[in-house]
This record gives sequence, C-alpha cells and structure tokens, in this order.
Amino acid sequence: MKYLLIQSWKDLGGAERQAINLAEHINQKGDEATIMCLTEPGKVSAICAEKGIDYVSMQPGNSPYVISYKLLHKLGIRRLSAEEVALKGLIRDLRNYINKNGYDICISYCAYANTVLGNARAEGADAVCIWSQRDAGFHDHEGGLQQKAADSVDGIFSNSASGSEWVKKTYGHDPELIYNGVNVSAPIHDREEWRRKLGASDTDVVCTMVANLTPFKDHMFLLKTWKKLNATDDRFILVFAGKYAAEYENLKKYADENGLNDKVRFPGPVDDVYGLWNATDICVHSARPHCEGTPNAVIEAGMCGLPVVGPDLPEIREAVSEENIAYLHEYDDVDRAIELLRLFADDRELAERLGRANSDFARNTYDPELNLDRIMEYAESLLQET
Repeated sequence: MKYLLIQSWKDLGGAERQAINLAEHINQKGDEATIMCLTEPGKVSAICAEKGIDYVSMQPGNSPYVISYKLLHKLGIRRLSAEEVALKGLIRDLRNYINKNGYDICISYCAYANTVLGNARAEGADAVCIWSQRDAGFHDHEGGLQQKAADSVDGIFSNSASGSEWVKKTYGHDPELIYNGVNVSAPIHDREEWRRKLGASDTDVVCTMVANLTPFKDHMFLLKTWKKLNATDDRFILVFAGKYAAEYENLKKYADENGLNDKVRFPGPVDDVYGLWNATDICVHSARPHCEGTPNAVIEAGMCGLPVVGPDLPEIREAVSEENIAYLHEYDDVDRAIELLRLFADDRELAERLGRANSDFARNTYDPELNLDRIMEYAESLLQET
C-alpha cells in the first residue's frame, strides 16, 4: 500500500510530528509512506532524511497550470488573485503527481493541505483522499474552496471533539474521531543539565510551554501572568520552547520592557523535548479559543507526569486527566492562573498526584500503536469501499 501524507508547512509543529509518526508506523508495518510539504524544504525534510522517510516538496510555481490561469486572468476571462492562481495550479499539480506515482491513500494535514487535496480529488486524483482536521476551524480560509474539498474527499477524521464539531457544523460532514498517537522518547540530557542550561536553581519552579511562537497560541497571556506573579513571588521561571515565529519580537519586547528577562527563557526549537519536560515542574499552556486541535505538548507533559495549568477550553480538557480538569482556569483569567501556579508549587503532593493521573490518562488515550493503527484501518476501509 502506498501512502502520501501531505503537510501544509515545512516547519515542525504538532500536526507535522503526527504525520512523521504515522509515516514511520506505516513503514514499520511493511507499507510505503512518503511525506510531502506544500512549500520549500525545511525542518520536516531534515527529520525525514534522518529517519529514512521518503520526502518530496511541491511548491506553487510556474507549472503549465499556473501559467494558464495567469493568462486567463490577464485576458480578463477569469479574474483571480495571485494566491488563487498559485492555489489552483497547485491543485492540478498534486492531482497529476498522485496519479503518476500510483498512490493508494493520501492524507492531508491542516487547512491548506486539506483544501488542495480535496480539490485535487475533485479534479480526478485517483486515490482515496482523506482530510485530517487538526484544529477547531481557525485556519480554514483558503480561497473559498474548502466546501468543495470537504465534499470531494473520501473521508475526514479529526484529532479532537472540537475539530469534529467544527467540520460537522461548517461543512455538514461527521468526521471519525481518532486521537493523536504520541511517542515518548528517551531524554538526551538529564534534569540537572537542563536546569543548568535554563539557569534554574533547585528551588526555582520551572514552568514550560512548548509551542512555536505564533499568533495562534497566546504566549502573551503567560507573560502578563508572569509580570503580576513576579511582583510578589520570584520563584517562577517561564520557558517558551519553540520556533522564533511571528510573535517572538513582540514577546521579547514585552519581557524587556517589563523587567522579565531574569524570569523568562526563549531557548528556540528544542529537539530534546522530553529532557526539557523532565526538568520542568509545571506544564503551562495558553491558546486562543478555537485555535487548537489536541495540543501534543500538553499530552507529552502529561506522559512525563506533570500537572497542567491552562485555559479551560474543550481542546485542553481533552488533553488532560479528569482530575486535572478541575484545575484549569477560565480563559484570560490571570489571577486564577497565578493561584494555580502557587498551589502546585507549594503542594507538591497534589502536583505529583495530578501528574500521575495525567500520565495514566495520556498513555492510555494517546497510545501511538493504537491510534496510528486506527488511522490505517480507517484509510484502508475507505479504500475497500471505492
């Protein structure tokens, strides 16, 4: 069986890691998996090379289809923006690539890739095409072609209940709910070495958020929380691990202007995520409503036995144990977040109990073998129906 896993972006985030996990799983089962990014090569391509996963990049460019759309626009026959020209050309290029290479099953990740793959299927891509919903709909704005894509794919699955609800409400389709499969890797560096890198003493409380510094998260909420918290309690160190994306300059400027440089760390992308989690005392996570699917970072932190402080959003509730749900705070409630951070710092017995509950929950619910098998079974059942 030949699988093509299509990613929207070159950089490594939760959806991209899930595609890499699935590609490895498919190859281990004796089938063939290729990862495609609809952009120039980046971090994902390097990881694929390291893991021996086939990788290809397909970018909007001057293919015959793009040139023909540009000509139609220039002649006034069909007015299209530059983005629409590139998107429509990419759809045709993907259709041809799928058919030329004889893929059996294609799975797309995130809105851009979902739109391209669904419309490639409508244009005659000869494979089972599956839309994978990775958030609660925040990113779905690709040129008005989403409904056609949703109607044309052979199946849709979502990694969260909130994502499923969005698809059902917006596109009229009821996705299969298949949770992420999250692998636990051995730490590269131990707790002592990581805390030394972070400049944290034994008495400091290290609180970590793992997420690229993009507008879709809400790192600024945590900086505002730290400003108020450290006015009266200076034990807490905040670590923002993730790519220096669009929000980095704003976050760094806020930290500089508010005297938080001694209490906030920006280590950038971290390969040794589980080493960092093992050096952490509390997982913190903040995201805007409807911007998450199920955050892998929160699941990973739970697997490492950490309590979680984060907003009481449906997508966060799905990532933590029932015991920890009671300790989530209302979105944008700085005072409650501070109260919870202090509680976990002072009551280590409570923090450890919640951490154990999170670990048991995450390891059972997000078991990689179980959930990656479910994706393959779902895909192959659709193939049998066609």
